[in-house]
Amino acid sequence: MLACRRVNQPTSSASRPRPKVHPPEWSPEQVSAFWDNYGSIPHFRARMFSLAWGYGILEFADRFIPRQGLVLDYGCGRGDLMEAMLGGGRTCMGCDSSPDSLRTVDQRFAGNPHFLGTFPTPPQLPRVPDVITLVEVIEHLPPAAAKDFLTSIGALLPPGGHIVITCPNKEDLLASEVLCPECGCCFHAVQHLQSLAPADVAALAGSAGFRTVFAGATRFRKNGESGLRRAILAGWYSLFGKPPHLCYVGQKT
Repeated sequence: MLACRRVNQPTSSASRPRPKVHPPEWSPEQVSAFWDNYGSIPHFRARMFSLAWGYGILEFADRFIPRQGLVLDYGCGRGDLMEAMLGGGRTCMGCDSSPDSLRTVDQRFAGNPHFLGTFPTPPQLPRVPDVITLVEVIEHLPPAAAKDFLTSIGALLPPGGHIVITCPNKEDLLASEVLCPECGCCFHAVQHLQSLAPADVAALAGSAGFRTVFAGATRFRKNGESGLRRAILAGWYSLFGKPPHLCYVGQKT
């Protein structure tokens, strides 16, 4: 999955050299292969972010943007956020770098009149979206590429269109690193490349032509969780802990 510098292992473990620890060299093809493999393993697939938090993300976004209009889920994965969108009567389409994910989404929502299809990235869209969701996407980008990426996202929207970004709030990247025992590659377990605070995302989006509607940290309602429990936990995190989720809502100027 990674650009690992594989070690030729001698037959004797005693004489086997210790691999040199090194960072990964992610390419678009390797990112796609990583997520195709990740999504093919059932117990990993169950950890997908939108599968657990999708309805809560949309509820939170509804505070700031209209429910009407066409939504593009950029980095749609296997379509868990789109399931929540379609369940709420939204019209949506998706795009992703993973061909396996696109096939899964097309099969999953085939025949739904509110589903307008999926497209490989960068997408050539049949209609201009009113809203683009980037759920747990931006943290997978190298910091130097984030501004250009958000500028390209803005080019898909009309003036006044909205963007919704979520990512971990001030994540400790080192805490989630793993080490390949074969080659010594040290990488984040789910391919995160940067840690962001709300002000960081607002600054990036602002430089890409978006006006901030909301930028802050929260805890979304987990799917199946009552609104009361969500409110209690969100309040507890705000008072005594670090809210785990970052949400940014912006409007194209």
